[in-house]
Amino acid sequence: MLEFPNSGGGRSFVRYDGRNGAFLLSSPDGEAPEVFPMRDKILVADIKRAEQGWLKFKDGVDWQPLDAANAWGGPPSRDHNAAVQVDVYCAAWPDPQIRQLRGSSKALIGFVKRLDAAAAGAPDDKAVTVRIGAARITKIGQGTSAEASFEVAPPAKWLDRSIFDETEDNEEDDDARVVDFAPPAPAKSAWDDLEDETIPF
Repeated sequence: MLEFPNSGGGRSFVRYDGRNGAFLLSSPDGEAPEVFPMRDKILVADIKRAEQGWLKFKDGVDWQPLDAANAWGGPPSRDHNAAVQVDVYCAAWPDPQIRQLRGSSKALIGFVKRLDAAAAGAPDDKAVTVRIGAARITKIGQGTSAEASFEVAPPAKWLDRSIFDETEDNEEDDDARVVDFAPPAPAKSAWDDLEDETIPF
């Protein structure tokens, strides 16, 4: 069996709860995630760099990406489930506004698959932009789930994926450097035409 290093880290995240259609944001102080109302909010997803892998939450988070061949083998343990992760941006979130959306639920995987389908044929350098709608109850197997609906923005409103790569160089002494494990928020000017109130859909 292939082994991967534990890459679970301290990055800020957003989770999707398929039981009630809620988006949950991690907090800077490490307390329990808080529900954030996403209806009518603009979400930008770096879907071209979405990753698949195995995820375990028991006894700490363990994320093990698939190998370069993208081949699914057996899970690393009984506690690992097939999962997906993708970097996302929302101007309405408290800092940081770039977060990692990761999970193994059918609701979350279905949401990311639909984002991927919406970006089919799009240029590789663009990040899909959507407006989140109301949660819809759907049947999954013997149960139900709250599916996050969304409306895709016109491709002209999609942003360059490079905004997810922006970093700030810190030239200070190591002793004085403040380490921030969360990805930096992009410059505000890069998002001026993507405020929730101004994007025409």
